[in-house]
Amino acid sequence: MDLSLRFFTGRRSPRRTMMTELDSEKDEELLKEDLKYYFMNPCEKYRARFQIPWKLGLQILKIVMVTTQLVLFGLSNQLVVSFKEDNTVAFKHLFLKGYSGVEIGRAH
Repeated sequence: MDLSLRFFTGRRSPRRTMMTELDSEKDEELLKEDLKYYFMNPCEKYRARFQIPWKLGLQILKIVMVTTQLVLFGLSNQLVVSFKEDNTVAFKHLFLKGYSGVEIGRAH
């Protein structure tokens, strides 16, 4: 009858309670360790678990790619601007009678 009372009243045996407390303490320690790892910077994570911070490497690769694209775009734009200026001067020499190459009233 004692066994059925424990089962129906929801009381746990002392041994079961101790094991549950041990499990909850173990789970709490694991959770603390995971949270500690979560808030580490990449260098600390590498020192803790010796895993290569591939996400950091990916971010650096993206920065290098975007910088390269900007430099190439700038160089391309510079070539277009200098080509346009050279063509403008050439057309002025061809089509404007008496053009000397000096524009009056324009400051550089």
